[in-house]
Amino acid sequence: MAKCINAIQIAIQMKKLTRHHRRCKSNGGTNEASNISMVTEEQHRAYHLLFKNHPPQVVASILTHTWIDSRFKLVCVLKD
Repeated sequence: MAKCINAIQIAIQMKKLTRHHRRCKSNGGTNEASNISMVTEEQHRAYHLLFKNHPPQVVASILTHTWIDSRFKLVCVLKD
């Protein structure tokens, strides 16, 4: 496991990846691996510029009303 963690840390440093909490900590998210996505700094800044720390339902609404073809509606539902 230590070798895997070291490889991830090296990749983070080389590509300037950052940890994005899929469920933000301010909304009960954790630092568990399942809640973390590794994204570039640019992607991370862009996401938060557009969506702040809004929950998925609000992100879907923003995308629906602003960014996608008006013939469609993006829906966000919890997985079973």
